[in-house]
Amino acid sequence: MEEDAASVLMALSAAVLVIDRDGLVLFANARACEILGQSRGALCGAMVEELLVPLEVIRNAAETGGEERLRARTIRSDGSELVLGFRATPIESGKDLRWAICFQDIGAIERVGEERDRLMQIVGINEVLPAVLHELKNPLAAIDNAVELQIEEMADSPERVELHAILGEIRRMKLTLEGLGSLERDIHVTRSAAVDLALREVVRILDRQAAPRSVRLVADIPDMPLLPFAPSVVRAIAFNLITNALHACMSGDRIDVVARLVKSEGDERDFELEVRDDGCGMTPEVRERCTEPFFTTKPKGTGIGLALVSRIVRQAGGGLAIASVPGAGTSVRIRIPVRRPRLSRPPPCRSGTHDAQR
Repeated sequence: MEEDAASVLMALSAAVLVIDRDGLVLFANARACEILGQSRGALCGAMVEELLVPLEVIRNAAETGGEERLRARTIRSDGSELVLGFRATPIESGKDLRWAICFQDIGAIERVGEERDRLMQIVGINEVLPAVLHELKNPLAAIDNAVELQIEEMADSPERVELHAILGEIRRMKLTLEGLGSLERDIHVTRSAAVDLALREVVRILDRQAAPRSVRLVADIPDMPLLPFAPSVVRAIAFNLITNALHACMSGDRIDVVARLVKSEGDERDFELEVRDDGCGMTPEVRERCTEPFFTTKPKGTGIGLALVSRIVRQAGGGLAIASVPGAGTSVRIRIPVRRPRLSRPPPCRSGTHDAQR
């Protein structure tokens, strides 16, 4: 390559590779080295399919005259993933056919687009959710009452056991709907309620899911005074935290649900709920994003649970602490002031240490 042309390409802010007809890299400018995380010596002499895409894709892209930008995913030398947008243009050089590939890292642009789509999903859900919940909750409550009455009138039998299992699933569905309905609700209310009973109800219902999977669900929920909390919101928080823990556990694992009242500043008290498991845990990358709406690592997950809990807790002036170690488990702890705080800014949640952390 002529020195003048090489100097121009080196000065470009866009990344450029030049390859021959067989896909061998002949030239790489400084920006290409920076994006791909390799030296010019490593890039020159490498095959383009090892760096970007197969040569056939380059040829097809070049047929458009470089007018269409294509997209490719590749892995840098440090193992991180790159999302690239690129164009390919043929270069006539005597009898040799070469292609110039101009590309840029579009990962940040894609992440902005994903965030926009996620926000649009939230808006859409908020618009239709009240009507959907209204249509589902009333008939579900009627089914619950009918099954419960039938169980009371039946003698002990295999059918009665099956009806108990059905009733458990109905009540689990009610908890799910209750959780979704709490998206816009405040946990603080004027009328006090038995929060300890609400928590025990959730543990009792979800234990029917844990037991068949040989997961031990252990509750440490002492008797508490009546608290000015909405029981439905407390149940929604506990349901989401325990359900997440169940998804992370395998046969033989254990989940602990611990609730307590702790002293805060002066004579004030905080309500604290901790759910910890010794399941699969989370990587630091997953831990960083686990409270984002619609972010999930489960094939059939919704990505709503922890986002819902985080939103409720912080709106109440509380804090949420998550600790996790891959292969060692997870601890999720929330802390909410019993009395509604005057300031809207939530205090930091004081983190504890646990053997099993997500």
